[in-house]
Amino acid sequence: MVRHPALKAWHEELRAGERTRATFDPLWAAACSEASAREFLNIPELHDALMRDAARIIREAARRATEQQP
Repeated sequence: MVRHPALKAWHEELRAGERTRATFDPLWAAACSEASAREFLNIPELHDALMRDAARIIREAARRATEQQP
């Protein structure tokens, strides 16, 4: 299981040239939240809240993308 899926996806897209460090979108926001969570592994409540926030960002982006499809 990937512990930080948005951060992993962000890094992969960056390496593949599919995005730049200045591409600010939901994946970027979720990756930032997960990166912050990594800094707070020793504070489980904060780590978990940041990870929930990252998951929420991705869910909302997926919902919006689905709603925009014909």
